[in-house]
Amino acid sequence: MDWSSSYVRIGAVSLLSVGSVWAYRQFFAVQGRNRGCFRTLKAQPNRSLAYREDVMEGSAYASLSTGETHYYLLGPQNGEKLVFFQGMSSVNALLLPVLRQLVDNGYRVLIYDYYGRGYSDAPRVPYNESLYVTQGRELVEHIGWSKFQVLGFSLGGAIATSFASQYPEKVTRLALAAPAGLMESLALPAKIARLPVIGDLFAQSVAPFILFYMMYRGSLHLHKAPELELWRSVSFDQVFKHPGFMAAYHSTLVHFPFTGLAARYEKLGALGLPVLLLWGTNDRVVPYRLHQRVMQLVPQATFVSIPNTAHELFYESLDQVARPLLEYLQASRSQ
Repeated sequence: MDWSSSYVRIGAVSLLSVGSVWAYRQFFAVQGRNRGCFRTLKAQPNRSLAYREDVMEGSAYASLSTGETHYYLLGPQNGEKLVFFQGMSSVNALLLPVLRQLVDNGYRVLIYDYYGRGYSDAPRVPYNESLYVTQGRELVEHIGWSKFQVLGFSLGGAIATSFASQYPEKVTRLALAAPAGLMESLALPAKIARLPVIGDLFAQSVAPFILFYMMYRGSLHLHKAPELELWRSVSFDQVFKHPGFMAAYHSTLVHFPFTGLAARYEKLGALGLPVLLLWGTNDRVVPYRLHQRVMQLVPQATFVSIPNTAHELFYESLDQVARPLLEYLQASRSQ
């Protein structure tokens, strides 16, 4: 090997730098069962965060088996109960538009920060299907809900499907928006993140910049959304300030079955539970064509195609999404 080559020297220095960052975060950063969250940062002086606990009413905490979970209960206390499983990188503040629609139509909505997001703890555990489903189950038991409707978006759609297939006695109706779990393959950054050692280095060095760039680029077409600046500010805080977010995100890429939930969807189909499926025709994150696979496995589902809409359908086309969603959810009132 010609070590006099400038390219080789640059590559070696870059690898050493990346390795140093990873080693510092792994061995010299504060260790413990919980990596920390926005609560950790809020306790520090001169820390400003875009996502505040009081951004919505009904903020509360639940001590669950794997850590503290931050959640909101929104809407009238006697309203129809609905649990919202959100996307992989979202926090509650970024879903204000659709939450307002649900609350204004009389729903009592439970939405919460997944582990490793927002103000919930970031435990040092594998972020797999079991962790996400168990967090949801323990939380609804904590607040005393036994039956409710469920709405799941993206990763949350996969979690909602797993939850409903495992606890069908709790779910009366299920709405899925661009749900994950049936991906044919993962994007290149996700494949790199799954590689031994290299994936850890990647997640702790280059990946945050790639992820934020993807978030920012995905928000460029959302110029009409009133919460757009909040979206970008919260996304920045999550990626670059949150002490547990990137580790949780990386662990989810490694351990969650993004391509392996066919059996859960098939079980959902066999149960005959009412299902609404919403998908944007321009979705490239969870490709639109996958709606065909969902319909094969869940034949009782009602499918609604949202034209000229990408993955963030609750922002890009809220009006087109809200109408069929509310009609579907409200159909239970006449039964």
